[in-house]
Amino acid sequence: MYGSIIGSFLPLLVERIIAKKNFIWSRSQCTVCCRKLDWFELIPIFSFVTLRGKCRVCKIKLPYYLLVYEFSTGFLFTLYGEQSFKILCLLICFEIISLFDLFTFQFSLWWLPLIFALAIYDSPMPYNNIVSILILYLIILLINYKFKWIGNGDLDLLACILISTNLMVFAHTLPLASASALLYCWFKKNKVVPFTPFLFNNLIVVLFLKSILVTM
Repeated sequence: MYGSIIGSFLPLLVERIIAKKNFIWSRSQCTVCCRKLDWFELIPIFSFVTLRGKCRVCKIKLPYYLLVYEFSTGFLFTLYGEQSFKILCLLICFEIISLFDLFTFQFSLWWLPLIFALAIYDSPMPYNNIVSILILYLIILLINYKFKWIGNGDLDLLACILISTNLMVFAHTLPLASASALLYCWFKKNKVVPFTPFLFNNLIVVLFLKSILVTM
């Protein structure tokens, strides 16, 4: 429940930071009719489902990413809420970065030292493997700088995912994220989409399924 509450709050937080609005004292409201939301409209997942993804008054459709992030953050806290505070902090940073990318197609480089430090500090890999990954990452980054195959921010996040998890998680997350992004492009007829949100949410799916398989 706590994870879903945070997952409901973070998109609002990032939106208001981008718009340079107050995110501490102002109440949540519909972005179209500007009506202040009642308490029962703020219950994560439940309110979205019962209201069928629409504003209760003006009936404007709410973006589905709200429900996706409520679910994924709920899964995130279910996985790591009582086990590893460090990996939880890292994944929340991933989530915030993915939201900035979702809204603006970019995120601040100030996040990079933090996520790399957290990824390396909590990595299950030997340090010689981490060094090898970082060298490979820098080489690919230099090549990508010329050919522009993928956003540099996506490469940063991919490197952190590999360092902080393992090759199996990485090998499942990347194809799933790529496939879901391509399906979204086809369905929405968009030529360009932010890739980081697909990476984050598919990473949570892979980690959640991995935890289920381990306990079976």
